[in-house]
Amino acid sequence: MHVRLYSKEEITEVIKRAGLKIVYLQTSTHYCILFNHLFLNGMKRLLNIGILPKAINNVADKFKYKENKRIWLNPVSVGHALFNFIDRRNESISEDKSSVAIAIKAIKRI
Repeated sequence: MHVRLYSKEEITEVIKRAGLKIVYLQTSTHYCILFNHLFLNGMKRLLNIGILPKAINNVADKFKYKENKRIWLNPVSVGHALFNFIDRRNESISEDKSSVAIAIKAIKRI
């Protein structure tokens, strides 16, 4: 049970105490589906062991993404559409919003 929840201010302070200078900081994910990583990891396991029907397996293959036709009755296609709909809201979040992910580039102070 480890804690990995930091505010932007807390993570900034940790980086500065480590002797680094922040060059770039951006919050990147405020809106997301709760526990989406559990869904995605579970789906990946089902795909890897070949339990899902071929039509679903083909649509979910990330290496064939461009050649696959999205079939809207396919649950993978519906999932992609839902995740993308929610994720598009992250394109214009303000810096004062909480965030699931913070991208930081830091360099050693000279």
